[in-house]
Order: sequence, then C-alpha cells, then structure tokens
Amino acid sequence: MWLANRGCSETVIRACETQQEGTLMFKVSKKLKKCKKMLKSWSKDHFGSVKKQIAMRKELLWKAEEDAAKGENYGVVSQLRRELNVLLDKESRMWQQRARTQWVAKGDKNTRYFHGVATQRKRRNFIKGIKDADDGVVSGIFVEFYERLFTQSDPNDLDRVLDGVNKVVTADMNAELVKPYIMEEIDEAINQMAPLKAPGLDGMPPLFYQSFWQNIGPKVSEAVLSCLNSDTLLKSINHTFITLIPKVPNKVKHFMWRAANDSLPTKLNLFTRHILPDNVCNLCEKHPKDTIHFLWLCDMVKCIWLLDPIFSLPRSKHFRSFGDLASAMLSDTSPAIAALFYMVAWSIWIRRNRLRERQHVWEVGEAVRRARDLLQEFWDVQECPTQPLVQRTRQKWAPLVTGIYKFNFDGAIFESLARTGLGVVVRDAEGMIIAALSQNIQLPSSVDLVEALATQRAILFTHELSIAHVVVEGDSLKVITALNYPKQNRTQWDTLLKILRKPAPVYKFVVLVMSVSAKGFGTNALTYDYTANIECLANPHKPQYGGGIIINPELNHGLRGWSTFGNAKIEQRVLEDNKYIVAHSRNQPEDSISQKLYLQKDKLYTFSAWIQVSDGDFPVRAILKTTTGFKHIGTVFAKSKCWSMLKGGLTVNASGPAELYFESKNASVEIWVDSVSLQPFTQEQWKSHQDQSIEKARKRKVRIHVVDEQGNPLPNASISIIQKKVSFPFGTAINKNILTNKAYQNWFSSRFTVTVFEDEMKWYTTEPSPGQEDYTAADALLQFAKKNYIQVRGHNVLWDDPSKVQSWVSSLSRNDLAVAVKKRINSVMSRYKGQVIAWDVVNENLHFSFFEHKLGSSASATFYNGAHGIDGTTTLFMNEYNTIEDSRDWLSTPDKYIQKLKQIQRFPRNNNLKQGIGLESHFSIAPDLAYMRSSIDTLASTRLPIWITELDIASALGQQAQARYLEQVLRELHAHPKINGIIMWSAWKPGGCYQMCLTDNSFNNLPTGNVVDKLLGEWRSSLKGTADGEGFFEASLSHGDYELKISHPNVTSSSLAQSQRFKVSSADALEQTTLHLQVSA
Repeated sequence: MWLANRGCSETVIRACETQQEGTLMFKVSKKLKKCKKMLKSWSKDHFGSVKKQIAMRKELLWKAEEDAAKGENYGVVSQLRRELNVLLDKESRMWQQRARTQWVAKGDKNTRYFHGVATQRKRRNFIKGIKDADDGVVSGIFVEFYERLFTQSDPNDLDRVLDGVNKVVTADMNAELVKPYIMEEIDEAINQMAPLKAPGLDGMPPLFYQSFWQNIGPKVSEAVLSCLNSDTLLKSINHTFITLIPKVPNKVKHFMWRAANDSLPTKLNLFTRHILPDNVCNLCEKHPKDTIHFLWLCDMVKCIWLLDPIFSLPRSKHFRSFGDLASAMLSDTSPAIAALFYMVAWSIWIRRNRLRERQHVWEVGEAVRRARDLLQEFWDVQECPTQPLVQRTRQKWAPLVTGIYKFNFDGAIFESLARTGLGVVVRDAEGMIIAALSQNIQLPSSVDLVEALATQRAILFTHELSIAHVVVEGDSLKVITALNYPKQNRTQWDTLLKILRKPAPVYKFVVLVMSVSAKGFGTNALTYDYTANIECLANPHKPQYGGGIIINPELNHGLRGWSTFGNAKIEQRVLEDNKYIVAHSRNQPEDSISQKLYLQKDKLYTFSAWIQVSDGDFPVRAILKTTTGFKHIGTVFAKSKCWSMLKGGLTVNASGPAELYFESKNASVEIWVDSVSLQPFTQEQWKSHQDQSIEKARKRKVRIHVVDEQGNPLPNASISIIQKKVSFPFGTAINKNILTNKAYQNWFSSRFTVTVFEDEMKWYTTEPSPGQEDYTAADALLQFAKKNYIQVRGHNVLWDDPSKVQSWVSSLSRNDLAVAVKKRINSVMSRYKGQVIAWDVVNENLHFSFFEHKLGSSASATFYNGAHGIDGTTTLFMNEYNTIEDSRDWLSTPDKYIQKLKQIQRFPRNNNLKQGIGLESHFSIAPDLAYMRSSIDTLASTRLPIWITELDIASALGQQAQARYLEQVLRELHAHPKINGIIMWSAWKPGGCYQMCLTDNSFNNLPTGNVVDKLLGEWRSSLKGTADGEGFFEASLSHGDYELKISHPNVTSSSLAQSQRFKVSSADALEQTTLHLQVSA
C-alpha cells in the first residue's frame, strides 16, 4: 500500500540521508529506526485508518445513491465510488501482506483459504494424540524414546567406529566456506527472500529492502559485511524482547492464564455448555456469573479488594473482561502489585471451591492478608541474588620507596597503518618522569605478542639506563604471569620470554608487576552506584539502575504508572527531546505526582530522581507513604531552569503497599520530576557490597618476592606478617579522667589511634570567666595522646548553640563579642597549631545561629577566614548532627549542609580554605543504612574529606540494641570509600557516658565494647604462609604498618633474626616488597 505512493520513497530517502555517528552497523541501525519512525508518522498523516475511511465512504456513498435516485448529485456517486475502490485496493494489499502467502494470486479472491491463512496466528497447532493400528493411544513409546535420547548404552571401541566415518568436507569446500563474504552475496540473498516474509526485529520485511535497495543497499551491505567478516554483532540487534512476569507460584500463573482467557468453570461457562440450568451468580443473585463478575464486580467480592488501597486505581476504571483487568494490572502497576493482585484473585477462587466442597475457609476480611503472606513466603524461598556488574574504578600510578624506579609500559595497535607503537615511561619514587621512549614497529600477529614486545622493550630500557633497582609494571596479566611463573605458564612466545628472564649481572633485581584494575577484584561485587551530583545541570542524567521498580521512570510512555497525590494536577511536558512530569496547580506542600509501589520486608532501597522547580530555589523532599507511616527518603535544594539530583534511601522493616510522592513547603511553585529510580537490595547483597568495598577501599594487594643475594628465588620460604598499626583512624573521645586512671589508659591506648577531648578544649572550659584562660587539662590530654602516638582532633573552637555559650559571652555587645570571638580563635588555634589533625571551627552551625544572630549572617564565614589565617595547613571542619542519622530533620539534610559550605566558600578570601565535613552521628533511632549511604554519597560529591566525629547510639534503645546498631553503623561507615575516619562518643566516664559507654568501671567490655573489639580484629591483617616455587607470596592486607619475618632452611642463623618493616598505603596499585637473605656457604 505504501509503495504505491511516491511519498513513501521520499520519506525513506530523507531518513537515510540523516547523519549518524558510530560503527557501520550502528549507523545503519539508527537510520532504520529513524526511517521506521518517519514512515509511521507519514502513514498516519497520509493514510490514517483505512478501515474507518472505508466505513465512512460507504456511508456517504449510500446517502449519495439515495440522493441520485431523487435526481440529485450524480457526480458525487462516481467520485465516492472511485475513492472507495482506491481504499478497498489498499485494504486488499494490507490483507495480502498480513496473510504472507504466495499460494493465492494477488488480490482478495474472498476464498476461505485466504482468510484462514490471514488469521492463522490466532490458532495453535496441537496434536491431541496418536493411535496405533488397534486404535490404542500411543504414549509410552514417546516417553521412552525421549528419556533415552541423550543417554548411552556403554558402547566400546568408538575409535574404530569413527575411523569408518568418511570425511564429508573437503579442503576445497572448507576454503570456500571460510572465504570472506562479499557484497554480491548480500545482494543475492536480499533478492532471494520472499517479499512478504515476516519482518525482523527492525520491523522491516524483505519487500522494504528490495524496493529501496538502490538507496539503502550500499550502506546496509557495508554494515552487514562488517559484522559477518569480524564475527561481531551490535548488541542492540542481538537481543530478544521479553515481558516481565510477576513472580508468583506456577499454579497461580496457570489460574491467571485460564481466568484471562475466560476458561474457568464459572456458572456462565457451564450454562453455555448446557451443564447448569442457569447462569446467575449465587452470591449476589443479580448478574450472570462470568469470570470478571465473580473475581471483581460481585458485591460480595468488592469488599475484599477495598481492603487494600493499592487496588483503588483499577477499581476506578471499567473493564470489559478479566483479561483486560489482568493486562492493566501488569502494564500500569509494578510487578509486585500485579503479583499481589494475582494472589488475591487466586485466593478468592480457592475459597469459592472450598465453600462448594463444604471445607473450612478463612474469613473474607483475611483474604488480602493471607494472599500477601503466601506471596511473601514464596518470595522468601525463591529469592535469588542477581549477577552484579563490576564497579570499575579509576587507577592511579603508585610510587615506590626511595631508590627504586618504576617502568610503566604498554603497546598500542594501529590497524589502518599495520603498525604497533611501544611506549615506556620511567618515574622515580616522587613520581617525577626520569625518562621515556616510544618505538614504531611492524604489526605483530597477536595482541599478547604486542604486550610481550612492550615488556621486552621496557626491560631493555632498564639496561640502557643502567638503573639497578626497578619495578616494571604493565597491564597484561598473561605476559606478567608467564614471566613470573615460567614453569606453570607455557606460551607461544617462550623464546622471547627466556631472553627476558636472563639475569643481568649488574642489576640486583628486576620485579615484574601487573597493574591492578577493577577486574582484578572478584566479579561478584554487588552493583551499587555511588554517583551523586551537586551541580545543577541543563539536562538530567539517565535513571540509576534503569529506574529499578519504578514504572515509566523517564516518562517515555506518557503518564503511565504516575498519578496525583493530594489536589495537584499533573501533565507530561517535553523540552529538547527530554520528557518529564510536572505537578502544578498545587495548594498544599504535599500536592504533587505519585506512584504506587509494593515494598518488601528487610530490603534496602536506594532512591534517586532529578528535580526542578518552576521559579526560584526551594527544598523538595521525596517521601514514601506506607502502612506504618511516612518515610522521608531524601531532600534536594531544587532550582529553576536546571535539574538537581535528589539521592536518598530507606530500609523497609515490613512488607506492604507504599506511595511515592514529593513535597515542597512552597505550594506556589511547580515541581518537575524526571529519571526516577528506586532500586531494592537484599540484606545479603548489601553485606556483600560492604565486603567488596572494604577489599577495595581499605585493603591492598601485596606480593612479596623472596630472593637470595644473587637474585635467585627462595621457594618454600616461611613468611610471617604481623600488622603493628592500622592506618584507618578509629577512636573515641576521652576526658581528663584518663590522666589519673592507668587501667583506662591501657584499655584505650591498646585499641585506638585517634581521639578528641570531650570538653577540655571548648571555650566554656578554657575561659569560664572573661580573661581567665586555663588550658591545663587540654595540655595534659594532648601530651598523653602524643606519648601513645594517638592523633587528636581540635574540638571545638566555637559552638553555635546558645545553651553552650558562657553567660558572660551572651551578655556582650555586638562589638565586644566580635573582639572576644577573634581572641578565642587566635588563642586556642595558635596554642595547638600543628599539634592537631583537624579543627571543628563552628559546632552545629545548621541547627543553631547564636553568633549569626549577634554578628550577622556572614559571621561563620568570617570565623573560617580567621581560622585559616592562623593555621592554614590544618583541615577546618563544620560539625553537625542528623545529617546522616535522621531523614526527618529538615535543618541538616545533606543539601543544607552543602549549601552552608558553599556560603562559607563564597565569602571573600575563603576560596582557598582547606575544608572538611564533620558528621556527629548521634543515633537516637534505629539507623537506616540505605539513607546513611546515599547521604554520604551526596556529601562525597564535594570531594572534601568526611569524618564521623561523635558516633553513639542512644542508651534509651537498650544495651543489646546499642551493640547491634553500633555494629551495623560501623560496618557501613568503614566500608564507604569516602569516610576518612571514625570517632565514637565516648568510651568511659566515672558517672556514666553521654549516651554510650564501651566499658564499665572495672574496664570489662560492655556489649558495645565487644562489638568494637570484634571489628578491630576483622580490620587487622596478620597471617603466615609459604612462598611458592618461584619465591612469591601474595596477600590482601589492610592499610597500615607491618612487620615481615622470613625464614628458610638454607638461611644462616644470623639471617633468621632479621625482619623488615613495610607500610601498605591506600594507593590503587600493587605493592611489591623484595627482601634479600644471605644464603649460608
């Protein structure tokens, strides 16, 4: 039908002339998609609905013929007949194409066969049974045949059998088969295809290609040949379309299939088959009892569906059949809600059957609860963790110790030039480039050989530069492994490797190291996207995790899945090809868009969305309304004219329906939303990710090579590694009581590496009266920390809480207060300059504003400016609570924290401040790990160091809950790669701690102390082992200081005593330690 119109070819030509970027196949694929879209649009504008036009022309023709019989409008009849004939011809072509058969001559002959073929897709081929000559049904022979089809009966002497099999494929035939494909073969294949065969995934039948081959043939042929001759295929072509089926038991699926096809034994179906005398529902006694009535419309059943609000949307619509209702539930709701709907429907059917058989049944009001319990039970036993993707992290060059030089090498292939480039860069321990080279050579036969030649050139370069101690580092696992373990790894380039392995007499050792990349860590790392963005962008990013369980996350399907919350009006808008949803005409803060979901117990959900407001800039919060209350999952300071990312999360403790919506206290602005995502993780997945993150962020691969004085390996050497100090800063607050309690000193110093003073450095302690400063206690605590090699954070310079300000300070005038504050900053920071690792300059600056109220809105910024002027090398922190602890607190959300940081940075001469983020972390409720992680992700996007400064769990929760929650929080914080240190508040105090102690007065651990000791044991790495046959020993070690001891049967007794200290740092590379031992004569 289209081919008969010139506009079709013009549309195809325009589509093919569009410019696309990418590979040949990608360009063709994009052009075909563009062509398909343009043809649909052209067809809709040019043809419309042929069926409707035929009906309309017939109606007009009938009326015109009546008028013609009265002697009026003869010409109209002829015109309408011509138009109708054209339309009927188009319809005939459509039927012919749909039938896709060559057995019927062109044109609709109105044969029974023609229409049978055209509607064949509605039928199923089914063999009901096969009978033998005695009219008996054959079944066992089929079963027996397929049971034995892939089994064997212990055959012997198979070689003789195979020798008797003649070769079918000759050398000439094989040469013909492996020849590269040519363009003429593509042309021939296209022309051999039946024009109306079923279209492929691009929706285009062979007729399309045959008709426009002169326009599109060359490009299509090039793309097809690029795939056939390179053995690669574009991923977007090599796929199948699937429909997500709600996860329910098979018997429920079978029930739903029968219900959707109206094949259940309802009274109406049985009456139609003359089995029952009537079809009236025996429950309501009003309507015929078909499937849709019995499971959905009957008054006795409606009360069941009204028990759960998640079924309110489908109840507001009219459905002609139960199949339509089931399809709507599948397409317009989440899979979880659809699964619950199916389970409730199945429960109604089972209850009906039990009633008929006079069996015990549950109350009507229990139907939904029982269905939900059964579904949850099924999910619990069916839960299967998905195969995660590998998080690839950026690798950094890692220097070695002084005196050792690192040679980094690689090879590059330039196929168009048939050449290969080899490159080597030499750096010293400071990272400075000492030398470099590049070499252009002929293209070798394989990629591995390129890497081997690059390795050879790097080692020869060490000879040319006469450098004694070197590490040669590359990224080819196969080459490096073959060099380090020659006996276990035989390769096609062994001759080359033997030359490389020959020792050079003037060099003490040459160590070959493979650069560790993300793929070096296990592929089972849980997929979690740490991405957060604090910049306001012109266009939103794609939704994380593809939207997770959110329906229609990018609004590509109109408003499907979305509805209103409150009294707002919603609509879809499009700007520069970006589709988003808008909530307007709002009257209350909660009036917005919403989506109904189903949340599962013990799942952790990470949330993200891109938000914009129509005017100004205002906070927008994402909220989940659940059966147990409202869960605040994240907030962002949204702006107009650009998109801001809202990231949040929550942990779900009870399964049930929920509704996602957004809230802004300013009800006069529109809320724009796009790229929404809500991704669930199981507890096991979350724990797995913590473990993988610790392996990457807190540990490092170490390979030790034990050699003798001549550089020969010492196999089977005994190796002992003892961690002497953990690099990750971990500690608790202390007070002056520790100075006089030896037991407390021992308990504390044996565990922790960093501390902060509870009150001894605060202003109200050091200057309780004007002009009477006393730093005695702070000085003594600092000396104790230095003596025990414990780092100290300066806490705090100023506290914005009016209740924590001395009365004499509160009574000062504005000018006198400014003088006193300046004196305070200079006094404490000058005294301890260079002795503390951080300063909490302003404490709780978001919840309180004593100094801003007295000195003006820029007071805090001036404090940081003055502090930087006194101690410009120490990081200056803003210390705040409830930023990660409680999502309900509007005052200190991550976006509010970042907004305050930017305000401080914008102050004149503050652009070079060395800032840090201090999170107090006082948990008064059960911690929400998902919200914690997402909040830290958002804060980490500032690229500032993040410290946990005052961690504790409320005593009101009880000792056992304290310990349980403390372990959860510590594991989560230690696993997050952007956390730089943790300090708890505190360990012990004679009269009791603020909220959480770790030990009692006899310094026996409390449950919280046991948790700390347990984790400290896990975070340390001490192990023993034996070097392999080449003298290598490899381990994953936590960052810190280590003592290495090595013993060997051939080593002199004096050498047995020697040990070596080494440090494992956080650089993203492989550390190499080589120890030389004197071999006895």
